[in-house]
Amino acid sequence: MALHFFTEFRNNSFSAIEKHAMDINANAVHTIGANNSFSLNSGYGIRITDDFDQPGDYVWLAHSAPYIIEDLVRIGGTGNGVHLTIQP
Repeated sequence: MALHFFTEFRNNSFSAIEKHAMDINANAVHTIGANNSFSLNSGYGIRITDDFDQPGDYVWLAHSAPYIIEDLVRIGGTGNGVHLTIQP
């Protein structure tokens, strides 16, 4: 499966959404840029799917919506060096 990433995703507003603002593959979360505004119902946020297995150093930015992981998401893989920082 080919992975797709944002080249620029910042300064967006999400409001009056009755579900998660986005479903995004764990390998692409680091491409969500800064200054996005989320006004969501309780229990909803940015839903993370699949494993994070791309080698490298990554940062998941803090947003006004929580990251939601509903299933198992594995960080790293055999032989893959992944360093992930999640901003508080």
